[in-house]
Amino acid sequence: MSGQSGLIYSNEKNSAKWILGLAFVQLIAVLTLLYMVWTSWSFEIFVVALGFLLMFLVLFCIGKYHHNLFQALGETPLLLESEHCVCSERTKATIFVSQRDFSRVSSLKFRCMREDKSQTTRTEVLYEYHYTVEPANEGDGTRLEFEIETQAQDPATSRLFTTSAVRIRWELSFEYVEKMERIRRT
Repeated sequence: MSGQSGLIYSNEKNSAKWILGLAFVQLIAVLTLLYMVWTSWSFEIFVVALGFLLMFLVLFCIGKYHHNLFQALGETPLLLESEHCVCSERTKATIFVSQRDFSRVSSLKFRCMREDKSQTTRTEVLYEYHYTVEPANEGDGTRLEFEIETQAQDPATSRLFTTSAVRIRWELSFEYVEKMERIRRT
């Protein structure tokens, strides 16, 4: 699965990395301030260092929490049968979950959203479909198989070099419960 091109990875793949990265930037500030306190005692610098230390601990805990949520299922890549979805046609798709016998997901939510940066209500759901999935064991994981159909009037906006305030975005997500907690993967 990892050697195939055209895989689309979940949004959660990098969120924990970004949060942990911010935490370690905070740690650099903490270490710098503590060095300043060590060399020349100043109560004000000590209080600022404690604030940065507290922020580091909060960001680290949040990042570790998101990392553990991500690791529960792994990368969950989406693989489309064709390179791109063709509007108004059904496209076979597969999500690979690196957890054997994963049958806690019975449906997926596919949404087309319009994002407008110039309005106060930024995101509007244009349409939403629910697809049933067929879990199938494969090696050390589970495949969730389904078909996607996009509507012709709502082509996705290219992510790169967009100057428009209005963007069309598609999102595929599923939810499941683990350890008394609802987890959503997009």
